[in-house]
Amino acid sequence: MNVSADFLDSFLGMNISEICQNGFTDNEEQHCAHFIGHILQLDSGCSCKTLNNGQHSGGNLRVREIFHLCSVVGELSDAPSNRPVLVFVIDPKQIDLENKFMAKHRKKHIGVFLNGEVYHYSNNKKNKKVIKESIAEFLEYFENLYAGKQGLYYAMIPEPHSPLLRND
Repeated sequence: MNVSADFLDSFLGMNISEICQNGFTDNEEQHCAHFIGHILQLDSGCSCKTLNNGQHSGGNLRVREIFHLCSVVGELSDAPSNRPVLVFVIDPKQIDLENKFMAKHRKKHIGVFLNGEVYHYSNNKKNKKVIKESIAEFLEYFENLYAGKQGLYYAMIPEPHSPLLRND
């Protein structure tokens, strides 16, 4: 199964409690990487399964750990347009594309970029759910939130990335 718009649309409006079966669902936590980890089955590193002694497939909880799993990274403007890619927003001083390194830095976010739109988990107090927005809206929101110029970067979706099979 590939990561399609229909697949991503099926998560729109969901709170993390509807996605994670391991109980790592506190709305005060940041869940952008957690959402991506679950839907792409990225269960390595620090995951909800390891952190909560879960019994179900986990999702990685750290943006930079997911970034470091990716073999191809670059400026979002250089991303292939014919396939979904991961999108990262972060201060340009906190990322080294040549060495595929992202610094340990609080102000960063991850989503899936497809057909000009970003699917991501909104940690905003009003939302706390999966949303879809234009890349311009995504960047503007995080430049305001992080109070400064942010860079947009992409990564090819790492293996294994068999998306979570939905049973509904």
